[in-house]
Amino acid sequence: MAVERRLLPWLLPSAGPLAVSTIVLLGALAGAQVAAPPTDPLKELAPGLLARTIYTAEGSEPYRVEIWELVVGPGMKSETTALAGGVVLEVRGGRGYITIDDKRQELRLGATLAVDDGHKFALENADKESPLSLRGVVISAASR
Repeated sequence: MAVERRLLPWLLPSAGPLAVSTIVLLGALAGAQVAAPPTDPLKELAPGLLARTIYTAEGSEPYRVEIWELVVGPGMKSETTALAGGVVLEVRGGRGYITIDDKRQELRLGATLAVDDGHKFALENADKESPLSLRGVVISAASR
């Protein structure tokens, strides 16, 4: 609404349908940013690693696309695990390490990386006080 009100003086009524369309589009975009928090609890994916699905895309055949939240507790290290598909990970909080097929890599806030389908990984939280939080886009074959 605030975006619409600031644009109204600029978009004169004489601008016609374009002005109305712009206001409706901006209002829809402003409302689209509000999302309800996930209600599903985090579950143990592997010892030391909690996860939950926060979004599943519809109509993405022949693939299944999901957004996951992954969390490793303060000072903890997860056991090695694999996801049902490839995943693009983004570090959303904390710092630590990921080991993919015996190759260790540092994780810092904002870092992104990919784990290919079929590859195993383990996460380690280097912070003793805060969780290591990652967001993952998991892409797998729909038949899995």
